[in-house]
Amino acid sequence: MSIQNLSLFISDKVSKRKIHSKLNQLNRFYSKNYSEREEIILNKLSFTLKYAYENIPYYYDLAEQNNLKEIFLNFKMQNLKDIPPIDKNTLKKNKKYLLRPDASENIKYCYTNGSTGGRVSVAYDQEAMDWSSAVMIFCRNLYGHKLTNKEVHLSTDTRSENKKEQIKQFAKELVNNRSNIFIKDFNENSILNYLNQLSNKKTNLLHGMPSQINGLINNFSKGFHIPLVETSGEVLRLNQRRNIERFFSTKVIDRYGLAECGIVAYQMPKQVNLSVIDFHTFVEVEDNGEIVVTNLNNNIMPLIRYRTGDF
Repeated sequence: MSIQNLSLFISDKVSKRKIHSKLNQLNRFYSKNYSEREEIILNKLSFTLKYAYENIPYYYDLAEQNNLKEIFLNFKMQNLKDIPPIDKNTLKKNKKYLLRPDASENIKYCYTNGSTGGRVSVAYDQEAMDWSSAVMIFCRNLYGHKLTNKEVHLSTDTRSENKKEQIKQFAKELVNNRSNIFIKDFNENSILNYLNQLSNKKTNLLHGMPSQINGLINNFSKGFHIPLVETSGEVLRLNQRRNIERFFSTKVIDRYGLAECGIVAYQMPKQVNLSVIDFHTFVEVEDNGEIVVTNLNNNIMPLIRYRTGDF
């Protein structure tokens, strides 16, 4: 067992999580051939629809009112588009009906940034959160980034003044071997401060929005090496990629994710385009180019044919 797997196994035992076993499932899935993976995805979709009909009030009512029970209980891929899509307005109006009725208080809500269709929240239980963590670890492992490597996250400064919340944030960063650099503005002195912090942290991976990372690049500072830079939250422009790679002598990795689903697609090694992490999220692209997703690993609040508002 590798050092990372051992540390993850021990961490799971201590924190009562199940990330290690899910990471193993992901590795096994992507070692299979295409036809085997396709069959597994079909089975996961079938399970998700049947589970939603039997456990989630919104989908039971949707199926009964639209004569879709057979599709939910005996799913065939060609019938997927017969299910009406949902969107952020659906989440706002039917939030409690999209939750499993026996949901405990031990759930976490992730909030969208409100850039497309307003701000909404999606519920995750521990199982769903563990899946999101496993997918992130799996993707980063493809580039050799391990949990034992340092990570720095650029974040807009929205820190809570509550001491209890600050302690929880510190503990989370410590466990994940991650630290934050909080962005307030991009004046010259601030940029120099951010770059000084970043250089001193000697991180293996820097994560942030393309505009934030690109905003650190200037003509009055000398660049330095960061092995990996991971971007998300915005479209990564070609000029931003080139600027970041040149300044930090690095490899830029792009990813696409949602608060509603976690990581949806990731730039694979030796590729420029992103690949869908289809064991975790099923993706459709509508005729108008809109991305529609179905999350496959969140039984507390499954989203079936969810219109993202992204194109």
